[in-house]
Amino acid sequence: MLRIVDRRRFGHASFQFRRSSVLAHLSIRDFAIVDALELDFERGFTALTGETGAGKSILIDALALALGERADATALRAGAERAEVVAEFAIDALPEVRAWLKEAELEGDAGRLLLRRVLDKSGRSRARSSTGRRPRFSR
Repeated sequence: MLRIVDRRRFGHASFQFRRSSVLAHLSIRDFAIVDALELDFERGFTALTGETGAGKSILIDALALALGERADATALRAGAERAEVVAEFAIDALPEVRAWLKEAELEGDAGRLLLRRVLDKSGRSRARSSTGRRPRFSR
């Protein structure tokens, strides 16, 4: 996840911002031009860099899809039946999220939240959230 912290603007609050949810893993399959991609992110500042056309926007669009952004069948890789994106967040520093998950009986691994989105060639999509282990892509 792109997390840009301007200490001059946020001051002491930037520490709290950096300790909030952190994108730990992003899995993308059959989205845009991506066949299959698995990215692990470490805690701390992450920046996506690259030349024009390198795919930075595709990563951001895939993350947006997992977070609930609208999409249609044009987002599928050519010839694919469905696209799938899984975003795994570390939520260990977010007690209010963990409490909400427990109240909703979605408690699993208290330190992780998985958001999964599947988009089929008809344009229909399904969104799922869970805690615990990340799913493996099925072919």
